[in-house]
Amino acid sequence: EEYESRTDDERVQLWTLGTFYYNTLGHQWRNNTNWMTNVTVCEWHGLTCDDYDDDDDDEQGKKGMVTEIHLPNNRIRRDLPNEFTLLTKLRYLGLANNMLGRLDPLLFEMAELDVIDFDNNGIREIPNDIPRENNRLRELYLAENRISVLPNGIAALQKLEVLWLWGNSLVGTLPDFLAGMS
Repeated sequence: EEYESRTDDERVQLWTLGTFYYNTLGHQWRNNTNWMTNVTVCEWHGLTCDDYDDDDDDEQGKKGMVTEIHLPNNRIRRDLPNEFTLLTKLRYLGLANNMLGRLDPLLFEMAELDVIDFDNNGIREIPNDIPRENNRLRELYLAENRISVLPNGIAALQKLEVLWLWGNSLVGTLPDFLAGMS
């Protein structure tokens, strides 16, 4: 697809995914099929888009927006770029078994994000400065990391239904706010 024929939303998405690819050393990923090529991002390995149809022209600019990133065990390294929050339709972020090393608080500002799967990524802490506004995160998978403390800030995740923490180095008692989770 020609860059000039894309909507502004598609251009921002393409730029954001390119920033993610280069920032996390995408050329070294286990599978980077179609990434940074001229095919639509909906055909890039590990991406799922909403209502993508090659034959359909959606004048609203909503066709082919990324809703899921599923790249487990793919040798993804380093931090996610700040631009990642521009993926405004992203609902699922699955990067388990990679080498991210940190859980960025910016992810909790993504209004549509329902699920984060960062199992086994060498993460040492959960950020304490999780925003209470606009987050709808329901599932947070952080098993097999190096987390030792649950910060009180996690209580800001008011819609959280699933919190996986097994295989971490948690010490002490669990915070009281966990008792209020359903």
